Amino acid sequence: MKHEAVITKWSKKKGFGFIQAQGSRKQYFAHISEFNHRPRTKLVGKRVSFRLTKDKNGRDCACEIEVLHSSAKKVINAILWLLGLLLVCGLGFFSYNRYGNNPLPYWYLLLSFVSYYCYAKDKKSAQFDNWRVSEKKLHLLSFLGGWPGAFIAQKWLRHKTIKTSFQRVYWLTVIANCGVVAWAYSSTGKSYISPLWAKFAQGLGSELSLYVNYNLLPQVKTLLYQIWYAF
Repeated sequence: MKHEAVITKWSKKKGFGFIQAQGSRKQYFAHISEFNHRPRTKLVGKRVSFRLTKDKNGRDCACEIEVLHSSAKKVINAILWLLGLLLVCGLGFFSYNRYGNNPLPYWYLLLSFVSYYCYAKDKKSAQFDNWRVSEKKLHLLSFLGGWPGAFIAQKWLRHKTIKTSFQRVYWLTVIANCGVVAWAYSSTGKSYISPLWAKFAQGLGSELSLYVNYNLLPQVKTLLYQIWYAF
């Protein structure tokens, strides 16, 4: 159950303080690591929502702390996210018109959706103490091209934003992915990748053709016959 409170004391140097629940004089210990999103402003006097838990010594303390923003700030954030969504759609439309035969934009879009799903699943698993998505898998998805979706998931879901070691590796995967793509589009990269891609596409095309002719078409014909005789 979520409660609302006000931060009464906070030590920025030590990274902890105390919050006082509304309608109560009792104060609860709060640590910076329990914030869903690392705050960047002064915390004393800020309204927050939190859940009650117990520390190792059995004392009540706050967890899953979230700073409550004003209605105006929520509207501004919604407008910014809408503008970001329109920008992504515009870039997708531009890429389709100019690079219709280039699979790279669609690869990034696909991996971004997969990354976002994995972040959402991991956050939900963390809340219910279920099996987590490993950080190695999240970093691998980012390296393969899903880092835009991972970035959106981190900000939108407020997940994996506080852990410094995770953020360090995440940005390394972004730099590595961009470097690989830049090399692939260079003259050296094209001369190396183009023959491999042609062989792969040719082999994939032949395998796909065999599958369609010998597996998919007979199944479709059987299904059509069944539908025909059913009526």
